[in-house]
Amino acid sequence: MQRGHIKLAMGDGFVGDLMLGPLSEFARLYPALTLSISTGGSNEVIRQVEEDEAHIGLVFHPSSHPRIRSQVVSCQPMYIIISPDHPLADRDKPMQLKELLKYPVGLAESRFGVRQLLAMAEFQQKIRFNPILTTDSFAVLKNFARSNMGFTFLPYFVVSKEVKDGHLIAIPIDNTLLASGEAHVVTRLGRHLSQAPYELLQHLKLWMKAL
Repeated sequence: MQRGHIKLAMGDGFVGDLMLGPLSEFARLYPALTLSISTGGSNEVIRQVEEDEAHIGLVFHPSSHPRIRSQVVSCQPMYIIISPDHPLADRDKPMQLKELLKYPVGLAESRFGVRQLLAMAEFQQKIRFNPILTTDSFAVLKNFARSNMGFTFLPYFVVSKEVKDGHLIAIPIDNTLLASGEAHVVTRLGRHLSQAPYELLQHLKLWMKAL
């Protein structure tokens, strides 16, 4: 492919893994292609794909939309994310949500799939988390936890590098809803992708299956 432009929309949590992995590899394979990338909450990503502002979307736990097709789905449970200095750092078994209510928490804004999934779990268990920090940035949430200001909720792929480096700890959650989190690669139902975005879609499918 000697020419082409691809518009990609994604949730903020996908940025690190995507830029360091499949996108850099794709750019080496097809150096003549250009990309535009926008980030936002799940609702905004779905809107951009639905209205053809983006060829492809990457989103966590999207709600059902009749005009959106999930090309590939990866199971991505939510975890409690903490600093190694947090009081829960030596916890060696999954935690109940009620056990966390006494600790400071930082959360993503409500337009993000991670917050929407948490809201469903809160409703199910008749509890409510009152965050001391709310943000639209996953980098802020990671640094909030890393600085031991409190804990947050994120899928493992968002913090895999920091966990491997020993800067963060991911603790499983004993909750069926939060264990059912999913990452989706989506396109608009019925849209015919030109060659460039089609090739990227195939590339992303392989990456998502291995995520």
